[in-house]
Amino acid sequence: MNLTNTAKKGFLFLSFVFFVPLVFSAQNVVEDIGTLIQAGKLAEAENLTNRYLVDDPVNIDLLMMKGNVILNKYIIEQQAQLSLRPNYDESIYDINQLEKGPRPVTVNRETAERVAKLWGAAAILDPSREDMHLGLCQVYAIAGMKDELLAYLPTVKEKVANVEDLHYQMANYARNLKERGDFEGAMAVYKKIYELFPAQKGLLSDIAGEYFFVGELDSARYYIARSLDDENADEATLGNGFFISSLLGDYDKALEAIRRLPGNGDLLYEGVLGFYRNEKKWEKPLKKFLQERPDSTDAKAAKILLADGFKMDMEHYLALIEIDLGDATKILVHQKFRETGEFLPAFNAAETYCFHKRYAAANDIFDEIEKRNFDLDTDDHESLLFYHAWALRETGQKEEAKDRWEQLLGSEDFYKKSAAHWFVGRYYFDKGEQAKGREYFAKMAGEPSASKYATMCWNYMGE
Repeated sequence: MNLTNTAKKGFLFLSFVFFVPLVFSAQNVVEDIGTLIQAGKLAEAENLTNRYLVDDPVNIDLLMMKGNVILNKYIIEQQAQLSLRPNYDESIYDINQLEKGPRPVTVNRETAERVAKLWGAAAILDPSREDMHLGLCQVYAIAGMKDELLAYLPTVKEKVANVEDLHYQMANYARNLKERGDFEGAMAVYKKIYELFPAQKGLLSDIAGEYFFVGELDSARYYIARSLDDENADEATLGNGFFISSLLGDYDKALEAIRRLPGNGDLLYEGVLGFYRNEKKWEKPLKKFLQERPDSTDAKAAKILLADGFKMDMEHYLALIEIDLGDATKILVHQKFRETGEFLPAFNAAETYCFHKRYAAANDIFDEIEKRNFDLDTDDHESLLFYHAWALRETGQKEEAKDRWEQLLGSEDFYKKSAAHWFVGRYYFDKGEQAKGREYFAKMAGEPSASKYATMCWNYMGE
């Protein structure tokens, strides 16, 4: 039973749980094995593959299918053990009680090495088999084998010639590592891919975005600036450059980026930026924007700012922030209206920074608000405590954060109340005072389904 390796380039997707792009075989046996895998009949698929390999042990398609059987068998077994899991992301911005979607399976090293041995042999037998090179990297990525992945990436670049935008496909390996908890490994893979494809500046934008998302802002600033040095930067890179630069306070870089994008959104941003900076003739770009896009949603903001009766008051502020301008532009509105001395613009500016992990900037404004002793209603006062406590915690100021969480222990808002009990309990738990920490957890454990933090308190009662 000698199977002929096909030269035809195509993809057969084995999509029951996990798939690797495969080259079509001229023989029905490969399709038969694939059908069994898709149907979840892995024992039959394994037996059939092994029978054919006895007679043809160096057949590349069979080596490839054997690896697929091993992978699918492992992943299905692991997924059968997974159930809905409580959400242990402590972020105040994630209210979900259960994890979103299934947790990605991390293949253990033993299984990954078995598959890599098969596919590595196939790649040696026929170095032109691009699916084997790509599949090897995928296995290393989902097994968390960063070093092996980094070592093999140059081979992928050398051997894989028929995949469009190969560098972006390779970036999926970095994302697989990140999804499995290895952020630093993912960044190392991103940077290695850029080293292999130095002309692809968009990769620097992706790296900047990853750093920005986790709050490593200095790295985000560095890589987004490098990505914008490319005269031929694509729209995604320019969009990231505008958004990240503006929220980092690099407004001139943000303006440069949005000016390079198609359309005339730069006119609105330039006008709002000029308004924020008290520049002369800031109205000019807004008037031009209105001429070119009079019926757009953003035009409402320009009309408010240019109206004869415009004033720096809460009525006009509220009208502006109701418009979906996006945080990159809206942060300028919040900051400008802080000049009114009112609570809301200052709070919104701080909360925007908090959401985007500019915690130091958020804390500066929250501190300023607290010193001014505004006469706040209960909701505003508790919101100030809630977000300030989170920003303090994320900058390592745990004692100061605890002081604010404690003021929320009696809140009528159960989400805030349960969060306060969780974080105060964690404060003592982390200090080694587990018994005292459990006292706070116990007060929420009676209603575990009422909020994410109540669920976490209930689960920690057994720790």
